[in-house]
Amino acid sequence: MRKVILLLLAVIICMILASCSDDTSTDVGSNSTNTDTKPQETETAAETEVETEAGFYKADGEFIDLETPYVTLKFPVSWDGVVQTEVFETEAGCTVKFYAYLDYRSVPLYDFVIGESDGGVLLGSLPTEKGSRSVWLIDHTENADSGLSEAAKNTYKQMSNEVNVIISNLIYVNGMTY
Repeated sequence: MRKVILLLLAVIICMILASCSDDTSTDVGSNSTNTDTKPQETETAAETEVETEAGFYKADGEFIDLETPYVTLKFPVSWDGVVQTEVFETEAGCTVKFYAYLDYRSVPLYDFVIGESDGGVLLGSLPTEKGSRSVWLIDHTENADSGLSEAAKNTYKQMSNEVNVIISNLIYVNGMTY
């Protein structure tokens, strides 16, 4: 009798573990000309990977990684479910556009341009497998939050201030120099 009870208990535990091990990654929308990525859910305690045309979002509880042709950009996990990105590769380099998805619309934050740029602020030089590339920041945050609710404006301002997280990771993780 004791063996039967232990066997039933073991079967119940296995069933519970099997039901908890379902894949929690979500699909990310995309189209043929660019990658419009908006992570839908992230587990902050464990790693979650979401595949996109541009690469992978990888959330590890602190940062979300976005693979680009030249570098992995890291942005705060607090942006999960709010940030959208587009990655464009050209012969001159690549552009990563960041948008905040607030009040049911995309609001531009900034662009990171790796390679040649027609404008923006030169942040530094980044060593890549394809040679050293300039890194530019184009800021779209001035007056971009007009028409948003107060809560969305606060989120937008917080996200625009956290651009330094991406820049710090470019310097300390990827070796960007001034």
